[in-house]
Amino acid sequence: MKSVKSVISTHWLQIFLLSISIAIGTVLRFTNLTQKTIWSDEFSTIVFSLGNSFKTVPLNQILTPDTLLQPLVPNPDSTVKNTIYNLFTESTHPPLYFMLNHWWFKLFPSESGLVSLWGARSLSVLFGILAIPAIFGLGWLTFRSLIVAQISAALMAVSPFGVALSQDARHYTLAILWVIASVSCFIVAIRYLVSDRKLPLNLLFNWIVANCLGVATHYFVIITLAAEFVVFVGLKFRKDRHKTQVKLNNWLKLYTVGFMSLFGCSIWLVVWHNFHDKHLIQWIYGDNNNFIKLIEPIGQLPVAWATMLFLLPIESQNIATIVISAILMLGLLILTVYSVWKAWAVAKSKNQAVPEFQWLGALIFTIMAIFFVLAYAKFSDILSAIRYNFVYFPPLIVLISGSLSLYFQLPQLSEVKIFKKLKISTNSLVLFLWIMGLIGSLVVISGVGFQKPYRPDLVANKITELSQPTALITIFHDTHIQTSKMMGIAWEINQRKLPKDAQNYQFLLNHPECNLEIETNCISVEKLLYKTVNQIPKPLDVWVVDYPSLDINVGDNCVLEPTVRFKFPGFKAKRYHCSNPS
Repeated sequence: MKSVKSVISTHWLQIFLLSISIAIGTVLRFTNLTQKTIWSDEFSTIVFSLGNSFKTVPLNQILTPDTLLQPLVPNPDSTVKNTIYNLFTESTHPPLYFMLNHWWFKLFPSESGLVSLWGARSLSVLFGILAIPAIFGLGWLTFRSLIVAQISAALMAVSPFGVALSQDARHYTLAILWVIASVSCFIVAIRYLVSDRKLPLNLLFNWIVANCLGVATHYFVIITLAAEFVVFVGLKFRKDRHKTQVKLNNWLKLYTVGFMSLFGCSIWLVVWHNFHDKHLIQWIYGDNNNFIKLIEPIGQLPVAWATMLFLLPIESQNIATIVISAILMLGLLILTVYSVWKAWAVAKSKNQAVPEFQWLGALIFTIMAIFFVLAYAKFSDILSAIRYNFVYFPPLIVLISGSLSLYFQLPQLSEVKIFKKLKISTNSLVLFLWIMGLIGSLVVISGVGFQKPYRPDLVANKITELSQPTALITIFHDTHIQTSKMMGIAWEINQRKLPKDAQNYQFLLNHPECNLEIETNCISVEKLLYKTVNQIPKPLDVWVVDYPSLDINVGDNCVLEPTVRFKFPGFKAKRYHCSNPS
């Protein structure tokens, strides 16, 4: 009877600890959810999820804020078919998250006629919260240890990287759930394989579904699947010397999983190849002839690793704060790597190293190798977007958690010696890393870490500060990315609730009417802008944003303000003041 009570007590204790992690993760992810500015990728999510289109926004004509923001107005007549069609014809992403978001939006009323920002970001938050119990399951499946599972859940709850992705109206947190599901099946399959047991059909079915839905959420999940395949190939050559009928059947089943997953994923790849606009992914192509570009990937990966565990205000406006934060983060990263390395070294010396470390380590190493191949082959800027590291985020958290758990199991790891006289006990080490993660999450939700790549709020601040009551804001338009950027400025100006006499802001998406390199009778964007400005009553401020050249003749009696040139994340602009002819 006593043992039963003990088991029940332990069972409820595990539920209680996991619930604390979920509660903390929930609070962190919902705090200040709508305080950060909306950036262009989020506008894409919102517009396509609503079933709307960017093509309804007119080009080369004066727009009011209401006209520019019309795609953000919920349309009760739109269906999920509209979402899929507009996504395939105007964007580059698979549809699953956008379809779910389409139905999710119907739960939230509009705000002043426009979409609810809280509703737009809350679905990503929900999936981010679900990742906490999900990674608890992955930790337990991998190491069969509740200690590993609890540490994994605790680190996921306060991960600055996880919190930042959750507060973004994008598909990354759902993709993380599919990565966790796929890696869970991957680990269980290896365990069956090495123990010469038959792979169950339900495991194979779940694995195929997770793989296909993962790629239907984000194409980069393919990187995780490719790494799993590479690890299995290596395992086959190392462990398959003694063939049995069970092993042969298992390998046949694994080939089936691979084929079915490839078939399911290829559907979306064909769709992407037929519909995607190459201009939308042009930013990812880099110049490998630049020496800085050649060494950047080497430094970008450690930065991504660090933000998964801790983050300090390295995006502060104060240079001293940035330098101190960077130095401290480097020290924390070194401490973490040293702690993991020491745990592995001691476990190996005592013949207590578990093969699960090798499996996860090989998977993560292969994913990183694929990233480096892409970075140095063609996609040289792929690692500059830290968010893409979601493909190995869950297994890395579990690998670190498994390493930290060794400090509770091996007497030789009762403490970590940093310097000769500075030591950290096992409990203090885990608690210290968790606290640093919590601080990092607070840095994220306070807005001084993981800031949005584009900052239309800063642009709107400058415009409303210097150009009241009348201004024309124009951007060089290429794709819907520029429409999104202009929407961000209009959205932020609306948020400021300016007096009525200070709301006469107009917008112009200046799109080339033809290709100057091919056609001779072409009107350049500069000429289009010149013609438009001359038709607007003066005085007038003209804000020129993201033009190939910001030094242009925008109109008669228009003078460039030499002191008003600014560059904020995602934007570069200048102000011209146009006066009435004397």
